[in-house]
Amino acid sequence: MNIREFLHEKGPSLSSAIKNELLMEGVSAENARQQISRARGGIYRLNEIQFPKREHFICLKEQYQNESFYANLIRAFNTTSSVHKCIISGLNNFGGCVPIDKLKILSGCPEARKNKKTFDQVTRELQKIGVIKISDERCFLYEDAILRDKTYMESRTIIYLNEYLREILARWLKNNNFVSYNTVQFNADFCSYYWDIKAPSYLLPFATRKADKKKRMGFVVADIIPQYDINDDDIDYFIRKVEGCLWGKKTIPFIPILLGYRFTESAWSILKSKNIMAVTVNNFFGEEIEKLLQNIVKLLEIKNIEKLDALGDVGNILNAVSKIEGPTNNLRGVFFELMVGHIASKKYSGTINLNKKIKGDDNSAEIDVLVETSNDIIVYECKGKRKSQLVNQNEIEKWKKKIAFIYSYFKNKPENSNRGIVFKFWTTSDFHDDAKHEFDRIKVRKYTVEKKNGKEVFACAKNLNLEEICSILKQYF
Repeated sequence: MNIREFLHEKGPSLSSAIKNELLMEGVSAENARQQISRARGGIYRLNEIQFPKREHFICLKEQYQNESFYANLIRAFNTTSSVHKCIISGLNNFGGCVPIDKLKILSGCPEARKNKKTFDQVTRELQKIGVIKISDERCFLYEDAILRDKTYMESRTIIYLNEYLREILARWLKNNNFVSYNTVQFNADFCSYYWDIKAPSYLLPFATRKADKKKRMGFVVADIIPQYDINDDDIDYFIRKVEGCLWGKKTIPFIPILLGYRFTESAWSILKSKNIMAVTVNNFFGEEIEKLLQNIVKLLEIKNIEKLDALGDVGNILNAVSKIEGPTNNLRGVFFELMVGHIASKKYSGTINLNKKIKGDDNSAEIDVLVETSNDIIVYECKGKRKSQLVNQNEIEKWKKKIAFIYSYFKNKPENSNRGIVFKFWTTSDFHDDAKHEFDRIKVRKYTVEKKNGKEVFACAKNLNLEEICSILKQYF
């Protein structure tokens, strides 16, 4: 079997796999190496990716960037233990879309280390071949690279859970004097690697005294993977970071903590063998917090407003998380969408969906609340904020670009030719003067735009006799 026949049968492959096949057929090692290096005639060598140990990924020209190309490439990353696998695994664990700041944490790559690939280098390589796309401070995984043999939560849901767990872990560390109280940092650099949490600690055995009698501190670093069944591949990035921190000549004392929902037995054993502190939500915070998080997930994943059992669940969760300042700000935004969906269900007779994702040829958008009646399409943009957090001009500018795409998306469908389209921007706070000015500049006749501030939303709910919504708006917004 020659190289072309091998690639045609097995698909895109590592050079080592091709070499092994040639050796099995009696070709000498040197001859096999030369055949691979001199292969031409529609045989493509992927030079954009630098694999460990001088490996190369080889495919036929017609296989480049097809489904088997990406599937085999992901396997090649795992086989060679290339650092690229950490970014792929991290993106999969976060539903295929991750903010860049979080991806730096999950990448296992340093910002700058001798003989180590940096985060920028690895992401550039993956972008060149279309495995990932970076846009608007977020990284997206190509659909054919998303694993189908494992259940993942939606990206938005898991990011909110990550932020919530980060907050309560930071609070636990501070309240138990594990770290200096006002020094906790998020998405912070330690030893050139990024971590969800970084904080100095003067606890023994971290703290030491040198010859000059000055007290030297240690550090606590921690990451969060809000997933069940965390496996060996999922923890690989964390082990790389820990070992990278230990390889330096002047190692700073530190303790690494990895927090998740549940680890596989294999992953747990590996972390234990590496002397890494791995903890679960239940073990660390108790059953009550784990149940609260499960209820949050249940609400966050509602897509059809009819599946919302009771708005009292929203109030109960906001009450529970309001004791922790950070995550309440993010969760209130999501729960405001639920309330707007509930208001819309009382105003309109039609189909109501939450977080509807739409895609065009070169664009995509997520609609917070979508109402479709026989005569109209109503699109809500929801901003659940504190009263002091005003909607600014930049948010209106982004919204204007978004509604232009959404309008085009719906109007290009024949069934919508006679339906009107209304865009509504609702917030629980108010609009800054420059935002009001930007809104007033919208001069179009083909669709209608409206806005409501917090007082107007409250009045709308009150007119519909929605007492639960009025109570939640008054207490938490």
